[in-house]
Amino acid sequence: MAPPQGNPQEVALDLHLTAPYLIAFLACDTTISSCATPLTIIYLAQSDDGAHWQVVPGWRPFQGSVPDLIRRGQTLHIYTPGMLTRYHLDTGVLEATRPVPIEGVSGGFVALSLILDDQGRLVLFFLHGQMGGDPAVCAPEESRCQRQIGVATEVPGSDGSRFTLDADAGLTVEVGGATACRSVSDPDIFFDGRQYVLYLSHGLSISVWTSPDLRGTYTLVDALPGGLLASASGGVPAGYFDPVSGQYWTYAHYASGPNIPTVIRLTRPLAHASFTTILTGEQAGLGAGWMVGSPSFALN
Repeated sequence: MAPPQGNPQEVALDLHLTAPYLIAFLACDTTISSCATPLTIIYLAQSDDGAHWQVVPGWRPFQGSVPDLIRRGQTLHIYTPGMLTRYHLDTGVLEATRPVPIEGVSGGFVALSLILDDQGRLVLFFLHGQMGGDPAVCAPEESRCQRQIGVATEVPGSDGSRFTLDADAGLTVEVGGATACRSVSDPDIFFDGRQYVLYLSHGLSISVWTSPDLRGTYTLVDALPGGLLASASGGVPAGYFDPVSGQYWTYAHYASGPNIPTVIRLTRPLAHASFTTILTGEQAGLGAGWMVGSPSFALN
C-alpha cells in the first residue's frame, strides 16, 4: 500500500541528522507506476560532502511532489505544492501535513523555493498557478506567453505556515515565440555571499538569474550561453554556494532516455558543464527500478 498523501498525523521519529547537508527528493517505483503526481513519495537524505548521500535512517516517507527543504533553528520545513510538513529536531516530532495559503494569490501556486531574509523570515519563491491548465507552459492556442515567478513573505508568528504576497517583487519570464524556452517552472533561490541567485527549470535545462536584492530585479546571466547553466542535461534544480571552496553546487534530475528512471546529478562550477550522477534509486536503497528527482538542498 502506498504511503498517504502528506504525513497524515503527528508522529515521533528518532532521526539522527548528523551530517552538514540535507536533501529532500521525490521517488517512485517505475516498475509498478507511471509516477504521475500524486504517486511520488518524499524522502530525506544527508551527506558529509555534498556528493555522497544516504537516506536518513528512520525517515517516514509520505506522498507528495517537488519538495523544498529549509532548516530554521530546530525545525525542518518541508514544503510540497501548497503544503507544509515540519520536523522538530529538539522533540523528534514530525507534524501532520497542513495547507499553506498565500494571501493575495487567487490562482494557486506551485513549484516552491524558500530562503531566509535578513530579518530571519521565510521568503517563498513560487510559480503562479493557471486555472485549468499547466502553469509551466503556454495554453494550446498560444504560440507565446508570459509566466510569473512570485515572491511572498512569512506571516509573523505562523512558523512558515502562512505567507503574504510581495506584490512588487518577482519576475516575468517569456515562454515560446522566439525564445529558446518552451516552459518555465521550479524556481530555486540561494545567496552566494554577494548576490541572490535564482535558478529556473525549462524541462531538462536550467537558466540562471541574479539580483543584488532578494526582492529586487533579477537579470539573466549573460556570461552563460543563452543564460543556461544546463541545456538538455538536467532540470528541477537546487543550488548552493559553498564559501569554503568558492564553488556553486547545482543539483538537478535527469533521465538519459525514454522509460529510464531519473537520477539526481551534481555539477560544481557555475559554468555550462557536465554533471555527475550522485544519487539513483538503487543507491538510495529503494531499487533499480525506482526514479529519484526534484532535489532540494539545505544546510543542516
